[in-house]
Amino acid sequence: MKKIINYLDIAKFLSKLEKSAYKKVKKQQINVSDKSAHDLLTNYDLNIEKLVLKSLHKNFPDIKIVSEEFNSSVKAEGTYFTIDPIDGTINFGNKIYDRFGVQIAYVENNVIAAGAIYIPSVGAYYAAKGFGAYKNNKRLYRTKKDFAHSLLTVDCAIEENAKVIKALKPYIMNDRRTGAACVDNIFTAEGMFGIYVYNKCKLWDYTPGEVICLEAGCVKADYKNLHIIANNEQLLNETLNFLKKEYK
Repeated sequence: MKKIINYLDIAKFLSKLEKSAYKKVKKQQINVSDKSAHDLLTNYDLNIEKLVLKSLHKNFPDIKIVSEEFNSSVKAEGTYFTIDPIDGTINFGNKIYDRFGVQIAYVENNVIAAGAIYIPSVGAYYAAKGFGAYKNNKRLYRTKKDFAHSLLTVDCAIEENAKVIKALKPYIMNDRRTGAACVDNIFTAEGMFGIYVYNKCKLWDYTPGEVICLEAGCVKADYKNLHIIANNEQLLNETLNFLKKEYK
């Protein structure tokens, strides 16, 4: 393996890894089962994660891993990898094949340093702190949006979803939901969504997408229990102002 010397090398490695793992598992028939009352589990989730774990253990033996299916109880502290083998499993299990992705992140000293998302229907995204964001190996920059022409996507608990949408919808173009944090982040990074508000995402849901959004030019802030990624600083400030007035 080529020696990994910086965050960008790690991001590229993770991007290749998740694409390779998905393509190996893609030959299998999809088997779907109930994970919980409102969640699904597929053999793709399990088998992709096994392949990624094997490669990370081999190439980074001293770095711990927090992953959805096999290492969800590992303490997320310090330096570690996160793995979400299929983000958007409910979409995937219901054959909505353009709304899911494989995602991995590298966190160093509690800072997200590199991340990668592979959405088979669209392509490969990756980013490294200080090195920019990339889509299919080409530099990715968000397209700047203004508030009135922005789409909002929200991924919070049911009551909070309604409160956020009620607070912001009168001032934006409209709201949309994809059902996958990786897609929400990618759409925000590219400028299709102007505002992404979330609070129920697990660590492996948001870490890869956050670094991609920020390196593409987006900005982030927290308000009360909400995490907000916005297309630009002005949009973020307006979002915070409206939430302070309307989010009760």
